[in-house]
Amino acid sequence: MTADPTEQERARAASVDGLLGELARQPVRPSRSITDRTLRSLRAERGLLTVAVGAGGTDRISEAAVARAVAREVSALDGVRQASVRIAGEQELRVVVEIVAVLDTPLVALADAVRAAARQAVEATAGRAPEVVDVHVHDVA
Repeated sequence: MTADPTEQERARAASVDGLLGELARQPVRPSRSITDRTLRSLRAERGLLTVAVGAGGTDRISEAAVARAVAREVSALDGVRQASVRIAGEQELRVVVEIVAVLDTPLVALADAVRAAARQAVEATAGRAPEVVDVHVHDVA
């Protein structure tokens, strides 16, 4: 024979049921540490070029490092006063070189020289040639 629950036990059970119901209605958010780790991982992946995948692992080089090497090579060319470089693309490697040319420099010939220097710098730094090298002459000074 089972004993009847007392009034106090019934009140406690109702209170627990109410709390559980309230918790069940609240949205569940992942813990901050999981969210932080996921975001850090995604941010770390952004801006990296995968240059080699082999049995020994994957080699990745930051786009910033490649862009800096290209900018150094392009800036050393006669006729270039200033250069900035952007690297884009994981599947199709695209390099965008923006320059300010020295006044009275033949611009088409300079653009060809910039394109060749950029292509060579990317290949030397990242181990693969870019599919596209865009050269934008923004100004002459």
